Amino acid sequence: GPDAGLPEYWPRPDGEDDRALSDAMQAYWVSFASDGVPAHPGLPEWRAYSREEAYMRFSSGAVPGNDPVPAV
Repeated sequence: GPDAGLPEYWPRPDGEDDRALSDAMQAYWVSFASDGVPAHPGLPEWRAYSREEAYMRFSSGAVPGNDPVPAV
């Protein structure tokens, strides 16, 4: 199962929002480890960081944005 092999004190998602966030983060990491591109069907595009300062924020889900520190 999804918790197989984890110590009992290992943090686990608590509720549907946490599970969705965990699933999204895992999908991005697996994709990135496989081919160097963090992408997964059904998830927002994770754009490369550039002059536009694109980034991905993980809170209640994966949310793409620009300018992680506005007005600086």
